[in-house]
Amino acid sequence: GGATGSGGATGMAGTSGAAGTADGGTTGAGGTTTGPGTPSAGCGVTGSSTGTTQDMMLTVSGQTTVRTYRLSVPIGYSPTMPLPFIFGFHGVGGTGIGTQSSFNLESASTGGGKAIFAYPDALTKVEPDGTSAIDWVTPLGASNKGIDFAFFEALVQELESKYCVDTSRVFATGISAGGIFTNFVGCWYGN
Repeated sequence: GGATGSGGATGMAGTSGAAGTADGGTTGAGGTTTGPGTPSAGCGVTGSSTGTTQDMMLTVSGQTTVRTYRLSVPIGYSPTMPLPFIFGFHGVGGTGIGTQSSFNLESASTGGGKAIFAYPDALTKVEPDGTSAIDWVTPLGASNKGIDFAFFEALVQELESKYCVDTSRVFATGISAGGIFTNFVGCWYGN
């Protein structure tokens, strides 16, 4: 049995480092989990870049357009400590960079340095009214999830293989169309 250190405040998404205490680890000041959590394949991988303003690209299998996203990994990141992984989805016409700025998820009081954040960029699509806009493609049915679900899946796989992610603490949030897309993500990948 691990112990809770002094000042062990509630961590991201209302958890209090349960993985650390349950697995014999220690919950230190601020609720940082040093226990194993549910580690991804990237735990132990060294050399992955850190920084809060990384503009990244990803080639998704079956897609011709290279996808882009803003990545934020704490400067003090350790490849041996699983961190929560949080997605922020922009609204119509938005960008991942703009989402990072406007959501303010990484301030000292809301999780700065305590999680890995990804802010994906949608592509231009034709809207129902015939206009074009940067927007998320929601699933078209059980057999056709759409290009943005493929992007989401590829991004999860990519980052969980390069970084030490607590796979039991992967979250998503969004605004407007990004909120709608987040709802679909929750329905399809809620487990």
